[in-house]
Amino acid sequence: MKNQKLVIKVMTTAALLSALALPVSAATTLSDIDGSYAKNAIQELVEKGIINGKGDGKFDPTGKIERQDFAIILAKALNLDTQSVPPTATFSDVPEPHYAFAYIEAAVKAGLINGVGDGKFGTGANLSRQDMAVLFVRALGVDATGKGAELKFSDASKIADYAKDAVAAAVELGLISGNTNGTFNPSGNAERQAVAQVAAKFLKKAEELKNQTTPPSEETGTGSGTTPPQTPAPTTPPANTGNSGGGSSSGGGSNSGGGSTNPGTPVETELAQPTLSFSNGRTIVMTYNETLDERYKPTPENFRLTKASEIEEQDSTVYIKSIHIQGKSVLIETTSILRLGESVNLSYNIQPSEQAIRSTSGKLSPAVTNKTITYQEDPAAYLSKLIEEAEQLLLTAEPGVLVGNYPQDEIDLLQEAIDSAKIIRDSSEALPESIVMAIYSLENAHANLLDAQVKPLMLSLAENASFVMNRQLMEGAISIENGPPIEQYNKRNINNLIKIQRADQDQELYVNIVPNDSEEHDFKVIMDDQRVGYIDIESSDSEIQVDKTSEGVDISLPAEYDNEEASLLFKLTDLGAPDLVQQVELPITWDEVAPTISVTESTYSDGNITLVSSEPLLGSFQDINITYNYDSSEEENSISIPLEFGNDFNVSSSLPGQSQLTIRLDDRFITEISSLPSGRFEIRIEGFTDFAKNQLIMEEPITIPVRTLSHEQD
Repeated sequence: MKNQKLVIKVMTTAALLSALALPVSAATTLSDIDGSYAKNAIQELVEKGIINGKGDGKFDPTGKIERQDFAIILAKALNLDTQSVPPTATFSDVPEPHYAFAYIEAAVKAGLINGVGDGKFGTGANLSRQDMAVLFVRALGVDATGKGAELKFSDASKIADYAKDAVAAAVELGLISGNTNGTFNPSGNAERQAVAQVAAKFLKKAEELKNQTTPPSEETGTGSGTTPPQTPAPTTPPANTGNSGGGSSSGGGSNSGGGSTNPGTPVETELAQPTLSFSNGRTIVMTYNETLDERYKPTPENFRLTKASEIEEQDSTVYIKSIHIQGKSVLIETTSILRLGESVNLSYNIQPSEQAIRSTSGKLSPAVTNKTITYQEDPAAYLSKLIEEAEQLLLTAEPGVLVGNYPQDEIDLLQEAIDSAKIIRDSSEALPESIVMAIYSLENAHANLLDAQVKPLMLSLAENASFVMNRQLMEGAISIENGPPIEQYNKRNINNLIKIQRADQDQELYVNIVPNDSEEHDFKVIMDDQRVGYIDIESSDSEIQVDKTSEGVDISLPAEYDNEEASLLFKLTDLGAPDLVQQVELPITWDEVAPTISVTESTYSDGNITLVSSEPLLGSFQDINITYNYDSSEEENSISIPLEFGNDFNVSSSLPGQSQLTIRLDDRFITEISSLPSGRFEIRIEGFTDFAKNQLIMEEPITIPVRTLSHEQD
């Protein structure tokens, strides 16, 4: 029976491997694999349609696979449920807008993949060799318990504890091997050629086991001749509960009835008081006696954190950055790092109950009132531990501007902090205060580097974005360029249509045009003078033509086009994750209606004539003709006084989105005619249009009655 289950799992994994197309290319002749040790495996898998090249006849054998992309592969290949996502993100670096959010949450829920600690998933980080072994062995469902003791690699001690059994099982199955020098290099990056090599071995193992095993027979009551594959038990790294000393508090709770796991159902039982501790200088851990329900996560408003002080008036608020549920613990990450020896007072309010902490059995957490936690560690030993962790981070921290990279200046600052900490650690005369300060500086530099890791690009429509077209115009194409912010009908600025920024950041990026016509993409995305992505524009309607130009793209309508619904599709390719393309849709707004000016809403007051139109108007102010007309007892006909633009009046255009023109009369003109009888302004406007070039219709001049101007001056 064990071999039957293994066959099922291997076949499932074969489906998984068929999704390892990063990215898909129809080409089967690859020009860059002759020097690869996995050439035969790559060719075999390409011929079977299991993996593909990256385009242009390339496979990129030494290319890396990042954690979030492998999670997507796992989720898609195993057909995991990506629709039932949790109400809040499990990891702080994979928020809901992230392109891999649903896939990562599905893989976590299935027990296939975990985070890297500190509430983070590790987006942008390359998949390591030891993690590749863990994921493949976990997907196979192989019982690897205890096999880590059999490892013979000279660097076996460097393999993480959570990965040792899986690495040993992968070696035993012949799926993976070490290096020629007897090492395994557990933290080394898994290359595409290595994944192909393991994939080919998986297929051979599947065929071998299939030949050795008879098909499972039909069992009574199953309704099927095949036993469904069982969900593998995850190989989970040890949870960091932070129990490393320091103040803690615990207590009993009431038990008055059965609980419920249904959201919104009253729960009558209560968890015991949590144990409180620090896992590092900015993470407080609340540990309960039962596994917690990840669907219910409190917000910072549920907590009050203050730095403890002997003088109550000196207590200062400690602000919360993020909250995560992990196993039996609530991890509270603060915005600032505490020094070793500092204390914090924590209070937890269970209201509102919809967000209250509860276990998977439905028991609610009790309230916590002003419990004091002290950040305590053995300073010398803790400093050595922090130095080792920081050095490990630097080994994998690649400088750059792509997803998963780190700013070089933050890398340099962490290196400086490590060097300073080593001097303190190695000094026999170092004072306790110096050790504490070295710990504080190193934790800050470490946290700053993690926070500075380059996040994925996020694409959205710009605020108030619109794309107006007039189907009655046959004046040629509309150009989308990186032009001036004030647009014309035939020239649109791409920065007014879309917005690009990093996930979890407010910074908007500068979108520049591709200067070379031979470039494959329409626009390139520039950050810090470096290319980080591309923008391409398409139409939802094939009749609308989108042509690339040296300055951007041209949008053209066919003759007699009468479709009512069409959109422009903006697609973002992030160079840090080129296999996953984001898209936003901007509906085209059709405007063939001529603008008008409202006679009843247009007014005169205090030397200002205000004309209210149905939409913003464009035109030359010199084409506004105004006369002041009044009746004279000495003349048979009314007297008309023309006003000259620039001398007698000036015009201010409306603000964006406003539909009015304000005509300001010159003080000299007002003075000259202040003694004239009451009359009326007559205004004619020629040549004005709306944005879509619909001509303003004025069959009669606008007439605005005016009281005696001398009265207006009083």
